[in-house]
Amino acid sequence: NYATKKYKLVKTISKNTTKTITAKNLQTATKYRYRVKTYFTYKTKTYNSAACAGKTTYTKPAAEKSIKIKRTKKGKVAKVTVGRLARVTGYNIKISTNKNFLTDVRTVSTKYNSVKFKRLKKKKTYYAKARGYKKVGKVYYYGAYSKVVKKKGKKSKKSSKKKAS
Repeated sequence: NYATKKYKLVKTISKNTTKTITAKNLQTATKYRYRVKTYFTYKTKTYNSAACAGKTTYTKPAAEKSIKIKRTKKGKVAKVTVGRLARVTGYNIKISTNKNFLTDVRTVSTKYNSVKFKRLKKKKTYYAKARGYKKVGKVYYYGAYSKVVKKKGKKSKKSSKKKAS
């Protein structure tokens, strides 16, 4: 973990055939730095080289698990709220009338975990999904999108009074 400035041995490679390693059990949206040392053993004594400069990388944010849509009584405004994620810079929230988000898509990037979408159609069904992101310099690291949730628009209640003949 880069913040603690502590390095631990991830893997020892004994042959020249291994070119990549996979680190497991890492925290989400966290900075990590990897350094490599070479070594050799001669007559039961191990000799180490100095560590290389290292490679810095970031893990992606966790997938969004909680998302809710609440529409106003008039149905023209929807408030989308997502659960808070640890160590993220902000959230991407999408809303659409198409469940596959192919048409009529509105996207908002915000540092808050809720956003209001205005000027919606009353009787339409709206779908929403969200993801967290971490901004480091000019680079964005995106988490996976949440499951798609839907909210139906209420049908208008017309009073059907029969005229007396």
